[in-house]
Amino acid sequence: MRFPAFIALLSALLAACERPFVPVRTPEMEVVAPNLSEVQTGALLRPGLGLYITPLATHVMAPLDAAGTRFLVAGTLMTSEHIETQTFRIVLEPAGRVNTLFVSALPEPRQFVTAVPLRPGVVVLLGGYSGQLSRTYPHPLLYVKEANRFFRFRALLLQPRFDAAATSLEDFRILITGGFGPDGQGLVWTEVMAFMPL
Repeated sequence: MRFPAFIALLSALLAACERPFVPVRTPEMEVVAPNLSEVQTGALLRPGLGLYITPLATHVMAPLDAAGTRFLVAGTLMTSEHIETQTFRIVLEPAGRVNTLFVSALPEPRQFVTAVPLRPGVVVLLGGYSGQLSRTYPHPLLYVKEANRFFRFRALLLQPRFDAAATSLEDFRILITGGFGPDGQGLVWTEVMAFMPL
């Protein structure tokens, strides 16, 4: 597709969206840019779902179901004045409402923890630290929705890390990569942990 034909198609698609756009010409190409003078400010500031909760920082959110309507939120915010641990479930109702449900507290404060769903209703929390980088956790936590609580896996020691990436693989395995170690240095180790089927 030639560039002018692409711009014409893009302009037609944008016009179909009923958004005010104005073509802007440069010597090399034609670009379509939004005309913000015609956009109502209220439309840009439209509120979201409308649920106000305690400000969250250093927390994670992981899905608890395949439909994407239930989520686990967990983490800890630590300042010099206090420690605030937040754990709860978010439920998205079909009518668009959002509810929060009680979840038992984390067994220990964890900042910059990594969460990955193992299967519907089961989430694994990996790493994180408690207040100081030297207190980075090597053992994972397992949240089980049916029990509505966390379980420690102290016997399963991993590379202590925080702010890592993890993804669920087949056969109840989890791939963990990156993040930072207790010394604050970036990690190059990748680990795979395996669970027995639940």
